[in-house]
Amino acid sequence: MPKKSIADDALMARGRIVYMLELARGSSHISSTRSPPTLKSAIAEVLEEFCEAHGSPSLGVFVELLARDVEQRGNQAAAIAVRCLARDLAGEGKVGPSMDRIERVLGLPEKNGRSRIDRPGRATGN
Repeated sequence: MPKKSIADDALMARGRIVYMLELARGSSHISSTRSPPTLKSAIAEVLEEFCEAHGSPSLGVFVELLARDVEQRGNQAAAIAVRCLARDLAGEGKVGPSMDRIERVLGLPEKNGRSRIDRPGRATGN
């Protein structure tokens, strides 16, 4: 197992402080899901909201902290899903995910030409 550097620990500690609210909300939302489709939607919503608030460059730290928090809530499968999504998004070679990329990676079906994740307050293209 590779050794963690002091800089990595400091980055995670700073991220935990800066993103405390998003981590609490996101881990609660993701951990409360009961089916694969709702898990996918919850992960996509949390990542989209984070990117809207903080931008994509900070996503790596946030995803790792989010996965750790979901694990602490006793949902190992959801934590794995969060990490896998992050790897899939990074594999596409882009700086940060757009909502379309998140939905495509998650494999969410389109609903009548509307955004695959419809929630109050979110523009759906119609």
